[in-house]
Amino acid sequence: MRRIVAVAATSGALVAGIGAFATPAQASPADTTVAVSGASSEAASIETAAKKKKKKKWKPINAFANVSASGTYVRNKKKVTIRGVLTDGKRDGWSACVRFRATKGKKRQYWRGVLRYSTGRYVDTKASARFTWTTKYTGHLWVQECRRNVKTGKYQYANKKWRKLY
Repeated sequence: MRRIVAVAATSGALVAGIGAFATPAQASPADTTVAVSGASSEAASIETAAKKKKKKKWKPINAFANVSASGTYVRNKKKVTIRGVLTDGKRDGWSACVRFRATKGKKRQYWRGVLRYSTGRYVDTKASARFTWTTKYTGHLWVQECRRNVKTGKYQYANKKWRKLY
């Protein structure tokens, strides 16, 4: 019994130690904070609004193997609040991104979120981050997966792979 407890305590400490010191291969210790560029920080007010209205799930068409995004949105007459998680699956020269298109009549508004370090460099490793976007364009909403080349800075979109959410 003592051996089992000792092994469990040792392996737990080992996992915690590895997690504390593990950083991406090309990142310096100052670069380890990952966020989605373009994300707002209105979390408290959005939480209360999201509790009043029914949340609906969204997920784009899976166009790229190592990019994934999903989340929820809340829509009312005045605004739409989109929350989600953007994940890059591996180091492959591309940074994961997701793009939204909101309409109101004939007007369109686009928003794109890309994984970046806190220093501004784009992420090219396995990483994940949360984001929030609010828009007053409540007519229709589409979502699309995309990725950004870390070296050239060019974006690649899934051709005609928009998913209409409403």
